[in-house]
Amino acid sequence: MTTALTPDGHETSPITPIASDPTPAPPANPIGAHPVPEADNASLDLSTPILEVLTDPDL
Repeated sequence: MTTALTPDGHETSPITPIASDPTPAPPANPIGAHPVPEADNASLDLSTPILEVLTDPDL
């Protein structure tokens, strides 16, 4: 096996592929199987600028 040096002098080895697992993945659950929670409108207040939210300790 050959090694190479990175620009900063570290020794590296070439990437060697590994054998993949031939076992198929189980089928995925349908998207509609899990209910999606309703959005909480109070948590998304776009009337306050984001910079003010990040810098104002009272918010």
